[in-house]
Formats: sequence, structure tokens, C-alpha cells
Amino acid sequence: MPDQQRPEQRQDHEALAEATAAGLPAVVGDVIEGDTGGYHHYADRDQVSRWLSDAGLELVDEEEEWLGGYGYRHLFLRSATRSDAGAAADDNPLV
Repeated sequence: MPDQQRPEQRQDHEALAEATAAGLPAVVGDVIEGDTGGYHHYADRDQVSRWLSDAGLELVDEEEEWLGGYGYRHLFLRSATRSDAGAAADDNPLV
């Protein structure tokens, strides 16, 4: 799989510098220009993993879909805290 899951960090920092210079509130990962169709936030994978863990979710599987110069990362998740009844259905992550 190509390692193009989001814009390069250098581009993230350039976008932040431009937004800040324009007087806009922004953080690293915010993109408001180009072909984004408006505002986008590209969180890095470590941040997404922390958010999911904090929400009590675990990653079951993932798939990347590439469409020209951009792509999507699809995550298949389940609750990390399941009861014993849910443990009986370990082979079915939809339970």
C-alpha cells in the first residue's frame, strides 16, 4: 500500500502557516485550500488511534481506497469492552 494516507507533514505545516498568516484559527492538519472542497482536518494515524482507544474501540480491520491523488482509510471497529455474551461471538465483529 502506498504511504500517502494524508498530505505530507511539510504540507501540513505550510497550510498551517498560511492559515495563521491569514488570521484564521488553525492547527496542524487543517486544510482549507486547494481541491479540498472546503475545510478538512487530516489527523495523523497516532492521533486517530488515541481517539479510538479513548472511545473504547478497537480496530478489527482496515482498508485503504485510492482515487487518483487522494484516498480514504476505512476502519472496521468494535467495542473493546464486551460482555461474556459478546465474547461467544468473537468470530463476528458486528456483535
